[in-house]
Amino acid sequence: MFSKSTEYSIRAIIFLALRANSDKLIGTTDIARELDFPEAFLGKVLQNIVKKGLVVSVKGPGGGFYINNNTYELSILDIVEKLEGLGFLSKCGLGLHSCDDNNPCPIHNEYQFVNTKIREALSSKSIRIIKQDIAAGNYSMQFDLITP
Repeated sequence: MFSKSTEYSIRAIIFLALRANSDKLIGTTDIARELDFPEAFLGKVLQNIVKKGLVVSVKGPGGGFYINNNTYELSILDIVEKLEGLGFLSKCGLGLHSCDDNNPCPIHNEYQFVNTKIREALSSKSIRIIKQDIAAGNYSMQFDLITP
């Protein structure tokens, strides 16, 4: 549904929320290893989310990354909007340019229903709540949790 860059960004943000803070930074190599991402591509992803203000980068020996406090309050939908926009939620399911409520395509109503559900799912929890849910064992991610 999202670009690979956005998928990696979301997973990296959740990972950093769980493992890092301003006193315990995590470097690109460790993030790439834990998430099984190509390190070079992850480096570009991290640069982008730092530029967008979602993650903090500390340079130099002992440097690394952590998420800023504001990012904890964002939902996945908020993050996707910052990274690639929400155009995918307003496009016609058949790719028509003139599809809308006044001129619907054959699947318009059903597609709008699905888009509404996707929007609700992506906006239902903040990164803080996702972190709490994973830490409580309610959900899992594909990496070992080592507490900071």
